[in-house]
Amino acid sequence: MEQRGCIVYATDLDGDRLTDLMADAPDAMRKWGQMVLKHCGVNKDMREVWKEMGFTMTNGKDMTSVMYRMEGAPIYEQTLGSADAMLLRLLAGDETVGGTKDPYDPRIHFVLINEAYKAANPGNKELAKWLDDQLAIFDGIYGTGKRPRYIDGYLKLKEAIKPWGTK
Repeated sequence: MEQRGCIVYATDLDGDRLTDLMADAPDAMRKWGQMVLKHCGVNKDMREVWKEMGFTMTNGKDMTSVMYRMEGAPIYEQTLGSADAMLLRLLAGDETVGGTKDPYDPRIHFVLINEAYKAANPGNKELAKWLDDQLAIFDGIYGTGKRPRYIDGYLKLKEAIKPWGTK
């Protein structure tokens, strides 16, 4: 897409690395769409186009697997591999890889936690509201279009989120 050299590698079929790679696919699709709009002379933001088309989740659920069981609530699973890659970028001193990647977005993991806890506690309206309120905090911090860097985002979350059962 950016017409740069790249290395393609393959792995076994259990999906670990594939999931890591696919976690970034929606961002690439939005970026490609923006390039097409620009090429065609259309002055629109691709994120807004996606919203107009009914796609409201611009992150968070892009790469979540749901495993259904014969009995009981479904199991939600999401890779933490992208978190490993983020840690390596932090340790290297540039989480944006020279500005080519957005800072890490931990919201994707909280969406998973939100859905899993709701599925495990059906009918618990107080818990569901608390979880949704916390997700709104994540949206306020990470859904603004320009994500904070890892430590800055963590500090904002720590200040804004109050533990379950506290006022």
